[in-house]
Amino acid sequence: MLLLSVTAMCSIVQFPYAAPIYFCFVAPLVVLAVLAVRSLVPPVGAVSSGAVLAFFLAFAVFRVNTSSIFGMGVRYEPYYDTIPLNLERGGLDVAPGDALVYGRLVHALQLRAHGGYTWASPECPEIYFLSGLRNPTRTMFELFDDPANRTARILETLETHGVTAIVLNTQPWYSTPLDETLLRQLVARYPYAANVGAFHLRWRP
Repeated sequence: MLLLSVTAMCSIVQFPYAAPIYFCFVAPLVVLAVLAVRSLVPPVGAVSSGAVLAFFLAFAVFRVNTSSIFGMGVRYEPYYDTIPLNLERGGLDVAPGDALVYGRLVHALQLRAHGGYTWASPECPEIYFLSGLRNPTRTMFELFDDPANRTARILETLETHGVTAIVLNTQPWYSTPLDETLLRQLVARYPYAANVGAFHLRWRP
């Protein structure tokens, strides 16, 4: 009952968006649930639990494990070369372009962000973790942010926490770009800028 309940719950987890890769989150639970139910019913035919397990294991190894995570379930993309993300809080192997962008961005941000806070938007919560800086808001994905008085609320929060440097993501996947009014206010308050890949770093003295 526990396995069936957990499997049913995880099958509807598609937050903050749906993607084929979620199959990999649920598939192991489905296998365990099938084996658990199978152990409670009389044998049917010649198919054993071991054969079912062997099938799912072979499927995972030979079919699921042959493409990059970004193309999985959509199109075939061979694995790309990776290198270590050379940051104190890195610890991952990433694409060379990502390693270069995040390495430069985090270093530049840490030099300009004073007071322990920064603001990264839209859809780039990884900036907070990689830089070790805190998020002055409660938002991780702007797609779910309350639109009412959002501009005034953000500007007030930045001032309250003394944020001296911010990061703007120019290529969000799901959230809409920043409101033009908010963007103009940010440019006025943070007059210095530098582009690092798809990110726009802005700061003030």
